[in-house]
Amino acid sequence: MKVVKALIFICSFNPFGLFAQTPKAIEADLLKAFNKIGYWEAHKNNANVTNGENNLTHANNVFQAKLKNYTVKYPFTFDQKFSSIKHLVIKISDDKMLKTYSWDDGSGGTMRFYKSVVQYKDGVKLVSENENGQLLTNIYMLKAANKKYYLIESFGVGMSSYFGSGIEAWSIESGRLNKKVMLFKTKSGMHNSVGYAYWWDDKLKGDLI
Repeated sequence: MKVVKALIFICSFNPFGLFAQTPKAIEADLLKAFNKIGYWEAHKNNANVTNGENNLTHANNVFQAKLKNYTVKYPFTFDQKFSSIKHLVIKISDDKMLKTYSWDDGSGGTMRFYKSVVQYKDGVKLVSENENGQLLTNIYMLKAANKKYYLIESFGVGMSSYFGSGIEAWSIESGRLNKKVMLFKTKSGMHNSVGYAYWWDDKLKGDLI
C-alpha cells in the first residue's frame, strides 16, 4: 500500500508519467497539446473567455515542455515525422545529427512570434534545447577547415507586408550546441548570422515558405 501511495504521489508531480511511451502515443499527446495552442489563439481576444492570453501562453509552454521532454527521452523521436501535427515545421540535417521543430505561438497580430525546440545528438545521447525567436525553416550543411557547420535558415513576420530572413551558423562541439559560430565576414567584421528585411506584395505572400 505504501508503494502504491508513493507512486500516486510521484505521478501527481510528473505530467509526463512514469512509463515508456510508444511513437503513436507520444504523437497523440503532442497533437492534443498543440491543438490547444490553436484553440486559445482563436479565443485570446474573446471578451467572453477569461484569461485567454494567459491560457495561450500556458498552452505554448506545455507543448514546448512536452516536446523537449520526449525528444530527450526517446531516441526514436529523432526519426519520427509527426505528420499529424500540422503547422509544426520540422527540419533535419543531412547527417541526421540535428533536428529543429518550430511553430507560430499564436500570440501575435500582424507581427508574429515563434517558438522552437532543437534536438541534436551527442554520440548515442540525445539533447534538446528551447529556441525562441524566428521560425526555423531549413538546415544546410557546410564543411570548412575540417569542421562541420549547420546553417540555420529562419523567417519572421514584422507586420502584414514586412518580412525578414536570415542564416545563422551553429556547430556541435564536445557534445554541446554552439549557436555563436563566427562564420560570416562582412564589412563590419565577423558575425554568426546574416539576414535582411524586406517588403513583399500581398499577392505573393503565400509563396514565401
